[in-house]
Amino acid sequence: MAIASLIIALISLLFGAFTYFRHDRKLKEQQKIINEYQITKLQREIGEAKKAEVRATVVNWSHTGNSFSGTLLIKNYGKGVATHVLFRAIQYQPNLSLPSVTYSQLLPQEQQETPLSWIFGGGGSIDVLLSWTDESGEHRESRQSLQL
Repeated sequence: MAIASLIIALISLLFGAFTYFRHDRKLKEQQKIINEYQITKLQREIGEAKKAEVRATVVNWSHTGNSFSGTLLIKNYGKGVATHVLFRAIQYQPNLSLPSVTYSQLLPQEQQETPLSWIFGGGGSIDVLLSWTDESGEHRESRQSLQL
């Protein structure tokens, strides 16, 4: 009887050890997957924090007769610093005074304003190009169509 008890105890011990090590191996595999996901997510967030997102809009429209005026607003919506920011029109529009504008730096959430004036029936649009360099080291561009 003592031998049977000893055999049952040894089988229980071996089964318990096998179950523990199998469960531990599964937990380590899951932890490895979670760690890889967290590292990837952190790298993506760090990359996004270095990128700037520069956009342009026209605000404060007013008109007197055939003459229209407004303010060109260039803003960095990203989390990174934009340097060497260049704004220029892609297409030529007669009677539209749209200057090419350069800023040495736009901090995150910073904006710059430039007065605009144009003479035509209004309601048109013009294609513009914004280009800048950000902390990610990329030369980035954004093409937009501004509603006038």
